[in-house]
Amino acid sequence: MKPGVKLAPFDHYHQFVTDQVKKLKPLWHM
Repeated sequence: MKPGVKLAPFDHYHQFVTDQVKKLKPLWHM
């Protein structure tokens, strides 16, 4: 569906952000 070449950088960035959110989310609930 999506153009892989165009969105590859965004996908990597989105994956990085998702990983960071997973790490930080427990802190938000404290």
